[in-house]
Amino acid sequence: MGQVSVIVALIVGCVVDISASGIGSIFADENPIRQVVSDGLRELETVVLQVIGQTPHALTFARFAHRYGRKYQSSEEMKHRYSIFAESLETIRSHNKKGLSYTLGVNEYANMTWEEFNKNKLGAA
Repeated sequence: MGQVSVIVALIVGCVVDISASGIGSIFADENPIRQVVSDGLRELETVVLQVIGQTPHALTFARFAHRYGRKYQSSEEMKHRYSIFAESLETIRSHNKKGLSYTLGVNEYANMTWEEFNKNKLGAA
C-alpha cells in the first residue's frame, strides 16, 4: 500500500510540474479536438446569452443545445425552445423533490412539448 501512495504522489507531482511549467497550456493549444468543442460551446453560450439574457437556466440550455446538436433558425425559435426547456427543468425539479422511487432528468427531448414529442416520436395523430 505504501508503494501505491508513492506512485500516486509522483504522478500528482508530475501533473503539478507540467501545469506549472506551461506545458499544460501548450497541450491545450495543440489539441484541435478539445479546442473545437470548447470554442463551439463558448460561442453557443454567447449567442444564447445574447438572445435569452442572463436568465437562471440560460447556460444550462446552451449546454443542452450543444450536447444534443440543437440548431435554431431564429432568435424567436430559440426563445420558444428555451421556455419549453425551462418548464421541463421545473417539472424535473418538482418531481424529484417528491422522493419517489425514480427520478427524472434532462434528455434530448427536453426542449419539446409533450404534444410535439407525442406527434413526432410516438407517431400519435
